[in-house]
Amino acid sequence: MRVVQDDYGYDLNFTITDSSGSALDLTDGTITFKMALNDATSSTVSGTCSPTVAASGTCYYTVQDGDMDTVGIYDWEVQVVYDTKTVTAKGTEQIEVIPQMPWGE
Repeated sequence: MRVVQDDYGYDLNFTITDSSGSALDLTDGTITFKMALNDATSSTVSGTCSPTVAASGTCYYTVQDGDMDTVGIYDWEVQVVYDTKTVTAKGTEQIEVIPQMPWGE
């Protein structure tokens, strides 16, 4: 997935599945999006996702100002925390933040 540096206000959409590939019911879970530069040891972006249709495992993260300010290749994950367990879904496709064209500033 490619996004443009410094753009924000758009949604990244996700479908969270369990290990068998079935949609994970997100009802009663706290959903967090995390993103970090490839091979980093800590996340550079962390924010709350909103469910689209919780029972179908769909949710979205609205990109905030400053989230995509550094050009690079990012790994990401969505973490769902319930009362008794935590489920982490790692992204299968990296996010590439590409430079904004000079006239886009």
